[in-house]
Amino acid sequence: MYAGSAAGGVWKTTNGGGNWNAKSDYLAGLGVTDIIIDPNNPSILYMATGDEDASHISSIGLYKSTDAGDTWLPTGLTFALSDNEYIRDIAFAPGNSSKIFALTNSFIVVSSDSGATWGQATTGATLAESYQNIIFDPNDANKVVVSSLNALKCTVELLKDNWNTVKWKTWWM
Repeated sequence: MYAGSAAGGVWKTTNGGGNWNAKSDYLAGLGVTDIIIDPNNPSILYMATGDEDASHISSIGLYKSTDAGDTWLPTGLTFALSDNEYIRDIAFAPGNSSKIFALTNSFIVVSSDSGATWGQATTGATLAESYQNIIFDPNDANKVVVSSLNALKCTVELLKDNWNTVKWKTWWM
């Protein structure tokens, strides 16, 4: 089991939480907002950096481990601390662990090559969002729901269009 902390990096336990080992101490000042594990290979992990809640540690990008968290390398999604950017959530596309979605401050970005390159997934968005969560519909892998902090709990549904661009529907709650 893995755990990420707001200012303490990634930790791993192999005995149900009895003991925890730091897995990212060599990366300076690291807040972790999300960790996902490749469902096809449990040695491959992705770590989203930055502390979204307290907003005191900006993201340096999305990192990848291919050895169960022993070492981490940056993917193609990187930021400078001065960018004041955060990765708020990450998710695999259903049935395709090389297709990864990431929510940043204002954009939904997608990689189709296990994080090597990234592109903006949203087109035609008119709201300045603070995205929070991305959840794929368990009954329809072609639909995704993205929640937003701004605009009075606005939720956005994305409809699949080859996962290169998305169409927006917005509901106010």
